Formats: sequence, structure tokens, C-alpha cells
Amino acid sequence: MLRRHAGESDTGGSDAAEQRILELAAQFAHCMTPHQFFSHTTAAVIWGLPLPRRVLTPAVLDVAVFAPRRGPGSPRVRGHEVAERLAHAQIHEGSGLRVASPASTWAMLGAVLTDPYDLIAVGDAIVRVPRHTDDPPALGTIAQLGLAVSAGRRVGIGALRRALPRICTGSSSRPETWMRLALIDDGLPAPAPNFDVLHDGHWIARVDLAYPAFKIAIEYEGGAPPPGAGAVGARSRTVRPVGRSGVESHPGHEA
Repeated sequence: MLRRHAGESDTGGSDAAEQRILELAAQFAHCMTPHQFFSHTTAAVIWGLPLPRRVLTPAVLDVAVFAPRRGPGSPRVRGHEVAERLAHAQIHEGSGLRVASPASTWAMLGAVLTDPYDLIAVGDAIVRVPRHTDDPPALGTIAQLGLAVSAGRRVGIGALRRALPRICTGSSSRPETWMRLALIDDGLPAPAPNFDVLHDGHWIARVDLAYPAFKIAIEYEGGAPPPGAGAVGARSRTVRPVGRSGVESHPGHEA
């Protein structure tokens, strides 16, 4: 049985909260000084990294400067002074915003994300290896995350050190990361992420997690099905042929 961990379903409404932060960031960018850059949760949103809803509301921008300069402050802005050795800033290609690098952003979140699964999920999203030609490239590498951890002492350094060895390049989503970690922490071996199921040499499906040696596939199913059950129907069409290939499929429901 999978244990239900606090925060596992803390995703509803995140899209609207993220959009609001992006709108505020675009507005604030017009008055930013050359020394300022977006950091922490704001940087994570700009990079498209998965965050729990609770850290996105209310919509406040995280804006940093390198010490000894002083960070800005206002009702909508959290200012941060960051040691230069602990962060790198760059221009986000898609938006043109000046932002902490993906690895620096992850390291900053060690002081923000209280659940270790969420910190690992962000790391997974950064190092995710593309599987198709049209997939975006990885935002960073595990080695770069390691350099961010070893750059020096910071708030959350213990959480970062514990999270780093659990980060995986094959996870496709925050729920998938949570499910993988729950299986391992319940005493099972690490499952294979995004496993391709073949039958007589033909591709049938890609399942979230699998134990190929035991022919067991595990799929995450969270939240209520939409009207018409279109998403459920799509998932069912995937699962049925997997069963015919001799692989037993187990939906990972929220408990």
C-alpha cells in the first residue's frame, strides 16, 4: 500500500498562481536594475519547475541581488541578498528575464520547500533527459546541482545534501517523482521510470514506473476524472494492451 504523504495533492490551482507570478514578473522587469534578478520561487516558475501551490500564494516576487547590495522590498516583492559564490544569474531565453540559473534556483529552494519530495521533484525536472526529438533539452545536470550544493553554506544545505542522491534523470512529472519515492521509502526497490512496453518487438505503451523483471507497471492516477472521462479513457486504452503483453498494470491512486 502506498502511503499518502502530506502535499501530494497540493497542486490544484497552481497554473493560475504561476500565470499571475509570470505576469507580475513581466511587469516588474521594466523597473529592474541591472544588478537584480528573479530568484527562489519566482525563478522556479519562470523555468517551468513544479512547485506546490502553497508556496505560490499569495503572488509575491522573489528578487535577488549579489551582496553587499541590498535587495528590493515592497508588498509584492521579497528582496534577497545572495553571496556571489552561491548563485549564477542568466537571461531566460524564452522570456528575456534575468533569473537565477536552474541549478542555483534549485539550491535556493532548499530553504523554501519543506517536503523533501518536492525538492527532489524540482531536481528531477531540471535534469530530465529528453526522450523524443521534440522534447526540450534538460535545464541542467546532476553534476551542476552538485556544484550548487558544494558552493558553500546556505539555509537548507542539509535538505539539499539529502535530496541530491535521490534525483533521477528519467522522471516526467512531480506526481511520478512522488510515487517513485513512496515506493522506495515503503521498502521496494527503485522502479524503472517511463518504461517502454514492447510486445513481439512492437511498442505498446510507455508506463510511468515499472518493475520489468516482475512484469509490473505502475501508473499514477490523481484527482477526479473530467466530465466524459476522456483522460480516464485514454489511460484505460494504454493499460489494456499492456496487460495483453504480459505486464500487470497497477494504477497508483491517491489514498
